[in-house]
Amino acid sequence: MINFNTTAFFHILFSRTFERNNVKINWQSAPKDLPQPLLKEMDDYWRKATKQAPHLFDGKLCRLNDWKIEKNVLALDLGLTGYKELLYCNEHVQYVEAQFGAEWMSRALGISAILVSADGQLVLIERSRQVGEFPGCFDVLGGHIHPDDHAVSGKPDPFLAMEDELQEEIHLNLDMNEPMQCIGLIETTQTQKPELIFKVESGLSLEEILRSGSKNKSREIESFLSIAHDRNALIAFLNANVTQCSPSALGVMALYAQTIEDKPLTSQRH
Repeated sequence: MINFNTTAFFHILFSRTFERNNVKINWQSAPKDLPQPLLKEMDDYWRKATKQAPHLFDGKLCRLNDWKIEKNVLALDLGLTGYKELLYCNEHVQYVEAQFGAEWMSRALGISAILVSADGQLVLIERSRQVGEFPGCFDVLGGHIHPDDHAVSGKPDPFLAMEDELQEEIHLNLDMNEPMQCIGLIETTQTQKPELIFKVESGLSLEEILRSGSKNKSREIESFLSIAHDRNALIAFLNANVTQCSPSALGVMALYAQTIEDKPLTSQRH
Protein backbone atom coordinates (compact mmCIF):
# COMPACT_ATOMS: atom_id res chain seq x y z
CA MET A 1 0.00 0.00 0.00
CA ILE A 2 1.17 3.53 -0.73
CA ASN A 3 2.22 5.02 2.61
CA PHE A 4 2.31 8.74 1.77
CA ASN A 5 -0.45 11.29 1.28
CA THR A 6 -0.92 11.16 -2.49
CA THR A 7 -3.11 14.28 -2.60
CA ALA A 8 -0.09 16.34 -1.53
CA PHE A 9 1.41 15.51 -4.92
CA PHE A 10 -1.35 14.63 -7.40
CA HIS A 11 -5.01 13.94 -8.02
CA ILE A 12 -6.28 11.20 -10.31
CA LEU A 13 -8.94 12.74 -12.57
CA PHE A 14 -9.83 9.49 -14.30
CA SER A 15 -8.46 5.99 -14.75
CA ARG A 16 -9.90 4.31 -17.83
CA THR A 17 -8.58 2.88 -21.08
CA PHE A 18 -9.19 4.60 -24.42
CA GLU A 19 -7.99 3.50 -27.83
CA ARG A 20 -6.80 6.10 -30.32
CA ASN A 21 -10.10 6.23 -32.18
CA ASN A 22 -11.96 6.96 -28.96
CA VAL A 23 -10.09 10.16 -28.08
CA LYS A 24 -11.58 13.26 -29.71
CA ILE A 25 -10.02 16.73 -29.77
CA ASN A 26 -11.72 20.13 -29.79
CA TRP A 27 -8.99 22.61 -30.76
CA GLN A 28 -9.03 26.37 -30.15
CA SER A 29 -5.96 27.69 -31.96
CA ALA A 30 -6.10 31.28 -30.67
CA PRO A 31 -4.14 31.98 -27.45
CA LYS A 32 -5.89 33.35 -24.38
CA ASP A 33 -5.79 37.13 -24.12
CA LEU A 34 -3.82 37.37 -20.87
CA PRO A 35 -4.25 40.40 -18.57
CA GLN A 36 -1.55 42.94 -19.43
CA PRO A 37 -0.04 43.09 -15.90
CA LEU A 38 0.29 39.29 -15.91
CA LEU A 39 1.78 39.28 -19.41
CA LYS A 40 4.35 41.91 -18.39
CA GLU A 41 5.41 39.89 -15.36
CA MET A 42 5.75 36.77 -17.50
CA ASP A 43 7.95 38.65 -19.99
CA ASP A 44 10.17 40.02 -17.20
CA TYR A 45 10.46 36.54 -15.70
CA TRP A 46 11.35 35.02 -19.08
CA ARG A 47 14.09 37.56 -19.80
CA LYS A 48 15.77 36.69 -16.50
CA ALA A 49 15.29 32.94 -16.99
CA THR A 50 16.82 32.92 -20.48
CA LYS A 51 19.84 34.89 -19.31
CA GLN A 52 20.57 32.11 -16.82
CA ALA A 53 19.59 29.31 -19.25
CA PRO A 54 19.99 30.52 -22.86
CA HIS A 55 18.79 27.15 -24.23
CA LEU A 56 15.22 27.76 -23.02
CA PHE A 57 12.74 28.14 -25.86
CA ASP A 58 9.17 29.45 -25.64
CA GLY A 59 7.63 26.73 -27.81
CA LYS A 60 3.91 26.37 -28.38
CA LEU A 61 2.09 23.92 -26.11
CA CYS A 62 -1.49 22.74 -25.66
CA ARG A 63 -3.61 23.99 -22.78
CA LEU A 64 -6.21 21.63 -21.30
CA ASN A 65 -9.32 23.77 -21.06
CA ASP A 66 -11.69 20.94 -20.22
CA TRP A 67 -12.34 17.22 -20.61
CA LYS A 68 -15.29 14.85 -20.42
CA ILE A 69 -16.13 11.21 -20.95
CA GLU A 70 -19.29 10.33 -22.81
CA LYS A 71 -20.01 6.65 -23.31
CA ASN A 72 -16.73 5.26 -24.70
CA VAL A 73 -15.27 8.57 -25.91
CA LEU A 74 -12.77 10.86 -24.17
CA ALA A 75 -13.22 14.44 -25.37
CA LEU A 76 -10.34 16.86 -24.76
CA ASP A 77 -10.88 20.60 -25.19
CA LEU A 78 -7.44 22.04 -26.00
CA GLY A 79 -6.22 25.60 -26.47
CA LEU A 80 -2.89 27.32 -27.03
CA THR A 81 -0.28 28.12 -24.39
CA GLY A 82 3.52 28.20 -24.33
CA TYR A 83 6.58 27.14 -22.35
CA LYS A 84 7.15 30.66 -20.97
CA GLU A 85 3.63 30.68 -19.59
CA LEU A 86 4.07 27.16 -18.19
CA LEU A 87 7.32 27.89 -16.31
CA TYR A 88 6.05 31.19 -14.91
CA CYS A 89 2.79 29.68 -13.66
CA ASN A 90 4.58 26.66 -12.17
CA GLU A 91 6.69 28.98 -10.02
CA HIS A 92 3.94 31.49 -9.14
CA VAL A 93 0.83 29.38 -8.56
CA GLN A 94 -0.45 31.12 -5.43
CA TYR A 95 0.35 34.58 -6.78
CA VAL A 96 -1.44 34.04 -10.09
CA GLU A 97 -4.48 32.62 -8.32
CA ALA A 98 -4.63 35.44 -5.77
CA GLN A 99 -3.98 38.33 -8.14
CA PHE A 100 -5.64 37.17 -11.35
CA GLY A 101 -7.59 33.97 -10.73
CA ALA A 102 -7.09 30.24 -11.33
CA GLU A 103 -8.45 30.52 -14.90
CA TRP A 104 -5.17 32.21 -15.92
CA MET A 105 -2.97 29.25 -14.99
CA SER A 106 -1.15 27.74 -17.97
CA ARG A 107 -2.57 24.21 -17.58
CA ALA A 108 -0.19 22.98 -20.29
CA LEU A 109 -1.12 19.35 -20.94
CA GLY A 110 1.78 16.99 -20.37
CA ILE A 111 1.98 13.47 -21.81
CA SER A 112 3.58 10.52 -20.03
CA ALA A 113 4.20 6.91 -21.02
CA ILE A 114 4.26 3.77 -18.96
CA LEU A 115 6.66 1.81 -21.17
CA VAL A 116 6.62 -1.97 -20.61
CA SER A 117 9.44 -4.01 -22.14
CA ALA A 118 8.88 -7.43 -23.70
CA ASP A 119 10.61 -9.06 -20.72
CA GLY A 120 8.39 -7.39 -18.12
CA GLN A 121 10.22 -4.25 -17.01
CA LEU A 122 9.00 -0.66 -16.65
CA VAL A 123 11.39 1.90 -18.10
CA LEU A 124 12.05 5.09 -16.12
CA ILE A 125 14.49 7.96 -16.47
CA GLU A 126 16.50 10.27 -14.28
CA ARG A 127 15.97 13.83 -15.53
CA SER A 128 18.94 15.97 -16.51
CA ARG A 129 20.14 18.66 -14.10
CA GLN A 130 19.80 21.15 -16.98
CA VAL A 131 16.02 20.97 -17.52
CA GLY A 132 13.68 23.68 -16.29
CA GLU A 133 11.23 21.38 -14.49
CA PHE A 134 12.26 18.97 -11.70
CA PRO A 135 15.97 18.61 -12.57
CA GLY A 136 17.56 15.39 -11.32
CA CYS A 137 14.24 13.72 -10.45
CA PHE A 138 13.09 10.24 -11.43
CA ASP A 139 10.40 10.37 -14.09
CA VAL A 140 8.62 8.44 -16.81
CA LEU A 141 9.16 9.10 -20.49
CA GLY A 142 7.11 11.91 -21.95
CA GLY A 143 6.86 15.60 -22.70
CA HIS A 144 4.25 17.86 -24.25
CA ILE A 145 1.99 18.17 -27.26
CA HIS A 146 3.34 20.72 -29.74
CA PRO A 147 0.37 21.87 -31.84
CA ASP A 148 2.39 22.66 -34.98
CA ASP A 149 4.41 19.44 -34.97
CA HIS A 150 1.78 17.00 -33.71
CA ALA A 151 -1.25 17.94 -35.78
CA VAL A 152 -3.55 15.56 -37.67
CA SER A 153 -6.27 17.10 -39.83
CA GLY A 154 -5.54 20.48 -38.28
CA LYS A 155 -5.87 19.33 -34.65
CA PRO A 156 -3.19 18.33 -32.10
CA ASP A 157 -2.95 14.56 -31.70
CA PRO A 158 -1.80 13.37 -28.25
CA PHE A 159 -0.98 9.89 -29.59
CA LEU A 160 1.24 11.32 -32.33
CA ALA A 161 2.92 13.53 -29.72
CA MET A 162 3.61 10.52 -27.49
CA GLU A 163 5.02 8.53 -30.40
CA ASP A 164 7.29 11.47 -31.25
CA GLU A 165 8.53 11.80 -27.65
CA LEU A 166 9.43 8.09 -27.53
CA GLN A 167 11.27 8.35 -30.83
CA GLU A 168 13.10 11.50 -29.77
CA GLU A 169 14.03 10.36 -26.26
CA ILE A 170 14.93 6.70 -26.81
CA HIS A 171 14.68 6.20 -30.58
CA LEU A 172 11.71 3.87 -30.13
CA ASN A 173 9.56 3.57 -33.26
CA LEU A 174 6.29 1.78 -32.58
CA ASP A 175 4.71 -0.66 -35.00
CA MET A 176 1.23 -2.18 -35.20
CA ASN A 177 2.22 -4.94 -32.77
CA GLU A 178 3.21 -2.45 -30.07
CA PRO A 179 -0.11 -0.99 -28.89
CA MET A 180 -0.49 2.42 -27.29
CA GLN A 181 -3.50 3.24 -25.14
CA CYS A 182 -4.55 6.27 -23.14
CA ILE A 183 -5.13 5.00 -19.58
CA GLY A 184 -5.81 8.07 -17.48
CA LEU A 185 -5.42 11.71 -16.55
CA ILE A 186 -3.88 13.21 -13.42
CA GLU A 187 -3.26 16.72 -12.12
CA THR A 188 -0.30 17.70 -9.98
CA THR A 189 -1.30 19.41 -6.74
CA GLN A 190 1.36 22.11 -6.46
CA THR A 191 1.34 23.36 -10.06
CA GLN A 192 -2.16 22.23 -11.13
CA LYS A 193 -0.57 20.76 -14.26
CA PRO A 194 -2.57 18.04 -16.05
CA GLU A 195 -0.85 14.93 -17.40
CA LEU A 196 -2.37 12.52 -19.94
CA ILE A 197 -1.09 8.97 -19.38
CA PHE A 198 -0.39 6.30 -21.98
CA LYS A 199 0.62 2.67 -21.77
CA VAL A 200 2.99 1.30 -24.41
CA GLU A 201 3.87 -2.39 -24.66
CA SER A 202 7.15 -2.70 -26.53
CA GLY A 203 8.28 -5.73 -28.49
CA LEU A 204 11.85 -5.00 -27.35
CA SER A 205 13.57 -6.32 -24.26
CA LEU A 206 14.77 -3.94 -21.57
CA GLU A 207 18.36 -4.38 -22.76
CA GLU A 208 17.36 -3.48 -26.32
CA ILE A 209 15.38 -0.41 -25.19
CA LEU A 210 18.22 0.86 -23.00
CA ARG A 211 20.78 0.23 -25.74
CA SER A 212 18.68 2.25 -28.16
CA GLY A 213 18.09 4.98 -25.60
CA SER A 214 21.76 5.32 -24.70
CA LYS A 215 22.66 5.88 -28.35
CA ASN A 216 19.99 8.48 -28.94
CA LYS A 217 19.58 9.93 -25.46
CA SER A 218 17.82 13.26 -25.19
CA ARG A 219 19.64 16.12 -23.46
CA GLU A 220 16.77 16.02 -20.95
CA ILE A 221 17.77 12.52 -19.73
CA GLU A 222 20.63 11.87 -17.33
CA SER A 223 20.25 8.08 -17.10
CA PHE A 224 17.78 5.18 -17.31
CA LEU A 225 16.47 2.79 -14.67
CA SER A 226 13.84 0.06 -14.52
CA ILE A 227 11.31 -1.59 -12.20
CA ALA A 228 9.82 -5.06 -12.47
CA HIS A 229 6.31 -5.01 -13.98
CA ASP A 230 4.75 -5.93 -10.66
CA ARG A 231 2.33 -3.99 -8.48
CA ASN A 232 4.23 -4.57 -5.25
CA ALA A 233 7.56 -3.64 -6.82
CA LEU A 234 6.09 -0.47 -8.26
CA ILE A 235 4.52 0.61 -4.97
CA ALA A 236 7.72 -0.18 -3.08
CA PHE A 237 9.64 2.05 -5.50
CA LEU A 238 7.15 4.89 -4.98
CA ASN A 239 7.32 4.63 -1.19
CA ALA A 240 11.12 4.58 -1.21
CA ASN A 241 11.54 7.45 -3.69
CA VAL A 242 8.65 9.79 -3.03
CA THR A 243 10.91 12.84 -2.64
CA GLN A 244 13.10 11.90 -5.59
CA CYS A 245 10.30 11.47 -8.15
CA SER A 246 8.62 14.31 -9.99
CA PRO A 247 5.02 14.81 -8.79
CA SER A 248 3.65 13.79 -12.18
CA ALA A 249 5.73 10.59 -12.14
CA LEU A 250 4.30 9.71 -8.74
CA GLY A 251 0.79 10.15 -10.13
CA VAL A 252 1.46 8.26 -13.34
CA MET A 253 2.97 5.26 -11.57
CA ALA A 254 0.36 5.23 -8.80
CA LEU A 255 -2.45 5.25 -11.34
CA TYR A 256 -0.80 2.48 -13.31
CA ALA A 257 -0.26 0.37 -10.19
CA GLN A 258 -4.00 0.53 -9.67
CA THR A 259 -4.61 -0.91 -13.14
CA ILE A 260 -2.35 -3.90 -12.50
CA GLU A 261 -4.75 -5.02 -9.78
CA ASP A 262 -8.05 -3.28 -9.31
CA LYS A 263 -7.65 -2.69 -5.59
CA PRO A 264 -7.58 0.49 -3.47
CA LEU A 265 -4.13 2.03 -3.54
CA THR A 266 -3.82 4.74 -1.00
CA SER A 267 -3.83 5.22 2.71
CA GLN A 268 -4.38 8.98 3.00
CA ARG A 269 -2.85 11.00 5.81
CA HIS A 270 -4.23 14.42 6.60
